Amino acid sequence: MEPTLPARIGQACYKCFKEEDAALSKCSSCKRVVYCSTACQSTDWPTHKGICKILKAARHPEFGAGYAGLWDASKDENRGSRIALDYSRKLLSFASRQSGVLPLRKADEYLITHEPKCLACARPAHVRALTPCPECKTVFYCSPGHWNAVHAAHVSSRDGEPSQCVTNRDIRAHEIFRSTDAGKQLAVRPWVPSRIAKKWVPLASKGSVSQWEEAFGDELRKEFNLTDEAPVERYLWSMSEPMSMPMTILYALQELNDTDAWTRSETLVIHVVGSYEMEVCQADVFEELLHRIPQVKHLKIMFCGPELMAPNIVQLVQVTKTFGANQCCAECRRRDRTRHHMYTPEFYHDFVVRQGSRFKNPDLAIAFNSGASEESMATWPATFNCLITRKIPTAFTAYNRTEADQEATLLRKAGAALRPSLTERRNPWASLIAKPEPARVLGFFHESGWLVGGFR
Repeated sequence: MEPTLPARIGQACYKCFKEEDAALSKCSSCKRVVYCSTACQSTDWPTHKGICKILKAARHPEFGAGYAGLWDASKDENRGSRIALDYSRKLLSFASRQSGVLPLRKADEYLITHEPKCLACARPAHVRALTPCPECKTVFYCSPGHWNAVHAAHVSSRDGEPSQCVTNRDIRAHEIFRSTDAGKQLAVRPWVPSRIAKKWVPLASKGSVSQWEEAFGDELRKEFNLTDEAPVERYLWSMSEPMSMPMTILYALQELNDTDAWTRSETLVIHVVGSYEMEVCQADVFEELLHRIPQVKHLKIMFCGPELMAPNIVQLVQVTKTFGANQCCAECRRRDRTRHHMYTPEFYHDFVVRQGSRFKNPDLAIAFNSGASEESMATWPATFNCLITRKIPTAFTAYNRTEADQEATLLRKAGAALRPSLTERRNPWASLIAKPEPARVLGFFHESGWLVGGFR
């Protein structure tokens, strides 16, 4: 289980995540993480020692020298985020060179990208002592003057969204739930309802907690022995992150097809383009596809992308394969249904070319949080062209609105005729969990938070 947000910002034990009523002491070397006991620190040391040395070296004044003239409050609220992003990129590059490992472990990367910084000027804690917001305790300021400059914006809602302060408090409440037995259970393995629908029911598109509760609330209460009156919001938050993937697939299929004939196909084929750790690690959640479309007998999911060659993902794939070819649940097996996963560690357009005449269009190709406008910009155009020219039913998602707008523009330039219901809009089946934008002082993102575009 990855360290919680409070642990990443030095407000909870980095090993056991204990936060309340704990006497926390900083690591004497990097001064970036804290522990509640020598036992926790000793247990964590074999894992922490590599990044500890790097974080200590990064405290050298040279890392702040180039930014000293920029560290002042500004009327441009995005200036601090730009400074913070540039600063974090410099540290990440330094850390990668020092460790000799690419990419860094996610937990180690988070220690850099989530380093506490002044909300007004982006000064990090090792440059000047920071004070947390007394309400959310998740944003910081380096002086009363800088707090006065940003406080109003911090506590104000905008565009119909809760304020940064309120959202941060929600995030912390969820982090507390993650430390409970139920939270740990939902974090370790994706939860999939055992019920199998009697027939396909079209998905709603309003996008809300109540929509998720209507879809999963009753089954969650049964699974975790909750009363009918018991709130399930935190359970929904936890299960929504992985469950967002199959629900987004179903929503895309629903919107890209003019009839529901696809729900009665004997075999459904899904290609996950640009696959990464999230899709592979949480692959069991795709069982929900079978459970919501009961007339489909066979589900074939192909995970495709060069990132599948990363050592940690190769290990995950090998573990998955030990469970056998048919990955579906016992009840689906009893009904002679199958769920097969396939993996190809290459670019999608290269896979299609290699298949030659054997290639057949899937029912859907989907790229979750592709980052096509920010990462691998040299390789995505070839994939766009492949998907568009072969008329493959396709959907793209993004973490936030900015990425969605940028990637929709790229798809249009490539010639895609985008469906309005799947384009540049909030994903009604996005993860409910908001996460602070890494290496910035403003903004949040959600897994598959926005629909970039859908076409066929």
